[in-house]
Amino acid sequence: MSPRSLPDGQFKPGDVYRRTDLHKVWGGQRQGGISTPSDADYALLFTGETGNQYGYQDEWIDLQTYGYCGEGQAGDQELVRGNWAIADRSPDIHLFKILKDGFVEYVHQMFYADHFYKQGVDKLGKERDLVIFKLRKYRSEHLQEALAAKRRGLGQT
Repeated sequence: MSPRSLPDGQFKPGDVYRRTDLHKVWGGQRQGGISTPSDADYALLFTGETGNQYGYQDEWIDLQTYGYCGEGQAGDQELVRGNWAIADRSPDIHLFKILKDGFVEYVHQMFYADHFYKQGVDKLGKERDLVIFKLRKYRSEHLQEALAAKRRGLGQT
């Protein structure tokens, strides 16, 4: 059986959803920032100020590029599990901003462009390496660029 995909245009920037409703329809983990439904080829990413208390540092790098901190609350972050999925499921990555009372706002479809490491602090206050993913806003004309970046990110160049 082939992995499930999201239909083009499924989400529109600015639309607001109850997060539990998204997971009922599209699957994936209901907690945490990186949600990877097991039977699908897309990922749902969630960002918000609540992540700051766990040492996450998400922010816009420029108008098209979002710096998304990888998962892992303690110790150095590595390119495994959900972090690996960010490159693996690109360009079908969907970014949502956490609002309040269980609601999220759709930001944009994104693609993995690159990643880098930077020093940060974990939830225990200890220094650690953070993986920061450069996610770019995706449009159909970015397909070849997105696939090339995905191959680099997965070490397939």
